[in-house]
Amino acid sequence: MAYLRATARLISVLILFTMPAIAMAAELPLVRFDAPEGKAFEVLIEGQVQSVSLAEIEGLGVYRTKTTSPWEAGEFIFEGPLLADVVAYIGLGDAAAIRVRAIDGFTVEIPREDWLSGPAMLATRRDGALLTRRDQGPVRMVYPRLAHPAFADPVYQSRWIWLIASIEAVN
Repeated sequence: MAYLRATARLISVLILFTMPAIAMAAELPLVRFDAPEGKAFEVLIEGQVQSVSLAEIEGLGVYRTKTTSPWEAGEFIFEGPLLADVVAYIGLGDAAAIRVRAIDGFTVEIPREDWLSGPAMLATRRDGALLTRRDQGPVRMVYPRLAHPAFADPVYQSRWIWLIASIEAVN
């Protein structure tokens, strides 16, 4: 009997943690591109610096969303991996928050709820083209405001960080 309870509890936990990611991914279409070259950003874990490539994060799946930006006029189509997939891949999925630093030193903390509550994205492309520094790339944070109106809340505006240089855990 205890075995059955433990198994049921394990299944419940697996469903609890995998279903939100599956549901988020289902909301955005998956697209395919050739593997890009170049560094995406660095990850800081316990004093160690690891470089993460664009090919690595795009290998997690590239999704597409049409959205507005709080900082630019118009609607844009962004493509990139889901933030939830990236933080899991780099070993920070259990962090209470992540600290994201841009190349100019601007820093923002993104709470875990952001990658659990909806399909927040680390965009690597806009309209199918790789983001360059001129486009605020190679990686930028995107919240799909049109598909998820809750992401249009002003609290998310400061979290639209671009020119991402590094990511680390905040606990």
